[in-house]
Parts: sequence; C-alpha cells; structure tokens
Amino acid sequence: MKKIKKMLSHSIYRRTFYLYAISSVLIMMTILICVFGMVSAEVKKQAKETSYQILQQLVSSSDRVCEDIGNMMSSILSKGKALKVMQNTEVDKTDEYWLFLELQNLQGYYSYIDNIAVLNLNQDICVQSIGANEFTSETLETARAMVETNQYILPRDISVVGKTKSVITFLQYYPSQNSGILVDINSDIFQYSLNEQTKTARVVYLIDTSGKPVTKVTREKFNDEMMIAEYLFQIVSDMEMKENNGVYDDRRNQQMVLVTKSESLDWWFCDILSYSYFNEQYKKMSIIFVGIAGVILGACVLTAFLYSKKTNRKLLKIANHCRRIAGLDELPTDNELAYIEKTMSHISHEKYMNENYINFWFLKNLISGQGIPFILSKEKILSLQEKYASPCYAVLLIGIQTKEEIQEDRRKEEYGIYRFMICNLADEIFGENYRCKAVDLEESIVAVLLFINSETISEDYLLCYNKLRDFAEDNMGLLLAGSLGSIVNSQGEVFLSYEKARQYMKVSNLIGKKELIDSNQVSNVNYQEKNQKLVESIIEYTELNYSDADLSLKSISQMFHLSTAYVGKIFKTIQGNSYASYLVNYRLEKSKTLLLETNKTVNEIAGELGFTNATYFTTLFKNEYGMTPTTFRNKG
Repeated sequence: MKKIKKMLSHSIYRRTFYLYAISSVLIMMTILICVFGMVSAEVKKQAKETSYQILQQLVSSSDRVCEDIGNMMSSILSKGKALKVMQNTEVDKTDEYWLFLELQNLQGYYSYIDNIAVLNLNQDICVQSIGANEFTSETLETARAMVETNQYILPRDISVVGKTKSVITFLQYYPSQNSGILVDINSDIFQYSLNEQTKTARVVYLIDTSGKPVTKVTREKFNDEMMIAEYLFQIVSDMEMKENNGVYDDRRNQQMVLVTKSESLDWWFCDILSYSYFNEQYKKMSIIFVGIAGVILGACVLTAFLYSKKTNRKLLKIANHCRRIAGLDELPTDNELAYIEKTMSHISHEKYMNENYINFWFLKNLISGQGIPFILSKEKILSLQEKYASPCYAVLLIGIQTKEEIQEDRRKEEYGIYRFMICNLADEIFGENYRCKAVDLEESIVAVLLFINSETISEDYLLCYNKLRDFAEDNMGLLLAGSLGSIVNSQGEVFLSYEKARQYMKVSNLIGKKELIDSNQVSNVNYQEKNQKLVESIIEYTELNYSDADLSLKSISQMFHLSTAYVGKIFKTIQGNSYASYLVNYRLEKSKTLLLETNKTVNEIAGELGFTNATYFTTLFKNEYGMTPTTFRNKG
C-alpha cells in the first residue's frame, strides 16, 4: 500500500506513464494468453488428429488382413486335395503330405500367419502348416468350440515347440461337410505401441463387442488394470458414434479416450491420451511464451528509458518556465514534472472559477431581468442560453432567517455562509426530481431556477421544499420561507416569475407565514376563493399590526399592489363592513381587555392600540359601548 500511495503521489504525467506501462504489459499478457490458448487448442486438436490417423491405419490394416485371409481360404478350398480332406474321399497320407506342403507355402507367403489348418471334424482329420502332432488335438478342440459358440474369430495363445504365441484364430466353417479352414494370425499385426520399454508407453487397446481384450498387449494391460476393460466397454457402449468414431473427454481421470470400430472384425480400437501428455506440451510452450514476454517487456523498459533520457532536457526547460509562472521557485528540483502539474492545476482552477463566475452572473441577471454586467462574446452568450434552455421555467425563492439574533458586524459573513449551504442543499435535493440551479441573490434570499418540460409542475417540488426546510431547521438552526413564481415559457420572461415569487415572498413575510406559497395556485383559484384568501390575509396582517398608527386600507392596498378602491370593495363584500370599521372595532375589543387586565392609563392604551390621541379613542369607545373607558374599567 505504501508503494501504491507513493506512486499515486507523483505528478499526473508520471502517473500517466505508469498507467501506460502497466496497460501495455497487461495488453501484452492478454495477447500472449490468448495466443497460448489458441496454440494449446491446436496442440490438443493435432494430438486428436494423430490418434485418429493411428486408429484408422490399424482399422485399414486389419481390414486388409481380413480380405487376405478370405482370399487365401478361397484359394485353399479350390485345391482338390483340400476338398478330399474336408470330404474324406479317398484320402491317403501322400495327399495329406502334399496339402501340408501347400499350406506351408501359403504360410511362407504371409509372414504374419502362424498356422493354417484344413479340418474334417467328422473324422478328426487335421492337416496344418505347423505339422506338429501334439498340436493337432488342440486345433480340433478350438475349431469345435468356435462352431458351438458361433464365434469365428477368437483370440488365444498357442504353444508350438515349447514356445507360446498370442494369435487371432479365424475359422471358415462349412456345415454340410462339418469341416473348415482355420488360420492363426500373429496378434501383433493388430497392435500399435510406442515406447513399450518406458513407463510412458502408449498402447492402442483392442476389445471385441463383448468387452474382452483381443491382443496379448491389451490382455496384459487389462491384467495389470482390471477395471480398464469395464471402463473402455462402458465408454463404447454409452457413446453416440459418428461413422464409428468417437471421443470421450474424461475430466475426472484426466484423460481423453478416442475409439474407432472395425466393421469387418467387429472390434473396437481404443487410444487413451493422458492430460499429462498435453501438460508436457503446455510446459514447453509456456517456457517459450515466458521468454517472448520477457523480451517484449525488456524492450518496453529500454524504450521508456531511452525516451525519458531524450525528453528529460526538454521537460526540464518547460518546467523551469512553469515554475516561474506559478511562483514555485522554492520547490525541490528532483521532480521537474511537479512544476508543470502545479501550473496546469493553477490554470485549470482559474478557468473553473472564471466559468463558475460567468454562469453565476448569467443566471442571476436572467432571474432579475438585468443585462450581463461584463463583456462577453456573442458566442459565449449563445452557448449559455443554449446550456440553460428549457421548454418552461419557474423561480422558487427561499427566504432564510436565523432563530437567534446575529450581531451586525457578523451578519453579512454569516448569511453568506448560510446562502452557500442552502444553495448546495437545494441543488442536491431538488436535483433528484428536477433539472435546476440554485443562485445566491441577496442577503437572505436564495433562488432556485427550475427547468420544467410543461406549463404545469408536479407536486414533487413541495416535497423537496419541505425536505429542505426540515433539514435546515433541524441541522442548521435556520427557518425557511418560500414562494414559487408563475411558470413562464422563455428565458426572457424568467424575471416575471421572479417578480411574482418576490411579491408573494413579501406578503408571506408581512403576515408571518412560513409555509411555501405557490403563486400559480393562488392565481388559478376562482374569483370567490381568491377574494376570500385576500381578505383572510388582510385580517391576519391586521391582527399582527393593529398597533401601527399608519395602518390603513391604503397601506394594505399598496402592500398587495392593488388599488385602494378594489381592496375596500372586496373587503366590505366579504366581511359586511368597511376595513376602517373593522380596524376600529378590533382595536376597541383589544382595549377592553387592556382596561380590565392591566393598570395602564387610557393614554397609554390608546397609543398602544394605534389611536392618534386619547380623546379620539374615548369618543369612539363611548359611541360603541355607551360609557367611557374609565367607567368601563370601574364597572368591571
């Protein structure tokens, strides 16, 4: 981890070089592994093809042997002396001798034949090329056993002149004469073996359709490994063959078994390829590939070293220039790229800050409806307009108020921090549902410009505002008030949404409401509901500010940006009396409470209730209740 951290602490250029080197090595290793896999697959394919060629050669050789034996038996049958023996018609010792010589001549022509016999099973006559009398009874018994079992190809061992040979016996039987021709062939002709004297001997196994071994080598192997016979027979029984060929990949025993069937002999030729053979080949290939990888890696390192040497002087020259620009002369000189990185970081930071500054003023002036206060190119203005383009816009104003009073000398700094935090929070919270941008406007105001797709806005904005308000109150000790301006269709009308939001924000502050006011809902309610809400707002504001001597229908109208006559008419329609009467009655009702519950003088109560003088207050009180304030207090 320390080495990794140290490497990551280098300059961006050195890290790029390291990344390039590591990527090159990884790509190279990936390519080598892919090539290794392809070569490995080719080795495996080549081994299978070689094995198939061996098996096909053995099958072809066996078929030719069968064909030769058939021709030889036909030739023997055509000889008159052989027919006499088989039919037992006027046979004498001279005929048998001449037949013996003919059989020996045929045996001499086919080097792989160990014995040829012409048999008459009725008379127990056996004329054979071996000519050994002690072998006659064994030949007759073998022929009878093969006839009884209908097995006309039989592997067996024969003993002649004290020598034991493994042969394959072929019998051509003629039922009408109960006679036949028997041929013993050396079983080695059907066997293929490599390195028989070593532990890694490779043997082709031969089994018949019942799973019994055919050749001597196969029988010896089966005696050493008793389960191999059942193993091979199970494989050839279960496999689905294509043209009498098949491959069985035995991953459990780490070997492949390739099998081919001879139709003429009805035998299975089986070749077992151990995975160790492939592993040995892979090991050789691995050494070659590791060598290639080492050469390529060495070439990469040497190239990098030479390139570094060649470019070091130019980089140092650039670095010295950059260190003067960035004022970094005090830095050590062991890492020349550090100066370039510091300078580039400084330039990137300045560019980032300048870009943010431009975006801030563009959005702020877009909201307030003012022009850009600094010179920008036409292309830059067009790019900003395109960047913030949207089908519709709406401005959400958020007012910030602290729970505790802030000292005047700290107020500007504190509110600057609060606005910064609220802007970040608003971007994060509203950004979950809307495309938006929060903008720092005034001492206690933050604007959130919402980019929306239609002239209606989903109710998610209210949930986002409540989430922001609750978080600010619970974690920052701030009280938020909000108002949403009207939805507009172009950037040029964004300031109209802002003005509408600012108007309702002012109303919200005046009447002390802290919940969000949606100007779209206020303006869209029906006429009666609109008037009712207006009167309710006037009453609420009056109840909070009745002590203000300047409170009047005119001041209320100015606050709501409405005409005095219009507000007076609406108020009288809803309440049934004029605003002046309502204000006087409300103040008089408050005076009754003050007269009974406090010891304040009439003059003090009149001033506290917003009356211009005590005489006027007394006159109004007496006209309303039929007695002076003092009499009312005494009676109470």
